[in-house]
Amino acid sequence: MNKINVCVVDDHKIFRKAMIRLLKSFDRIGNVTDAENGIECLRIMKTTPADVVLLDLEMPVMDGADTAERLLTRFPETKIIVLTMHSNEHYMVHMIDMGVHSFLQKNTDPIELERAIVSVVERDFFHNEVLSAALKRHALEHKKGIRPSFGDKVVLTDREQEVLQLLCAEKTIKEISASLHISESTASVHKHNLMEKIGAKSMVGLVKYAYAKGILTNPL
Repeated sequence: MNKINVCVVDDHKIFRKAMIRLLKSFDRIGNVTDAENGIECLRIMKTTPADVVLLDLEMPVMDGADTAERLLTRFPETKIIVLTMHSNEHYMVHMIDMGVHSFLQKNTDPIELERAIVSVVERDFFHNEVLSAALKRHALEHKKGIRPSFGDKVVLTDREQEVLQLLCAEKTIKEISASLHISESTASVHKHNLMEKIGAKSMVGLVKYAYAKGILTNPL
């Protein structure tokens, strides 16, 4: 399996160094870089690209939201996991719309951290309790009359709904192909079409849509 390169972006040096030591203990992790703010992160990414960026929200010089926006534009293949101490659900949904791939509490278990990094690389997102709570709350608000950000004209075929459900269950394209008895290229086309129809910028956007439309109702 290919090694996963990671960049840790946080303004607290002790946290960064402790995170680096932890990451280097994981089997799948390759090179680990670190930055104390968004500007330094973008500079490092030019010469030492990372597959995954672990991004703090509250930083001086350039905060996590601005950093994420620039990373998604300049390095679209890089996966972003936002690290946070507070579960601000509205802010999380906003960053999902931007295209970030998952969220983790800073006090998360190391096993979950490792799973999250591998999952965003292999499946484009990591679905945990923090993310699930934000998406469920968002879906409930829509049911109370708040207009959803997804257009009412979106119509999914039965096959697209099947693919969407499997994607939300964290199945890979290869697994979806085997489950539905279709080719991997066809499964990839269905995923692409889903993102185009829904207007999602990442897999997390598809999960958000599935909650909002009642296709997904329970935590995975």
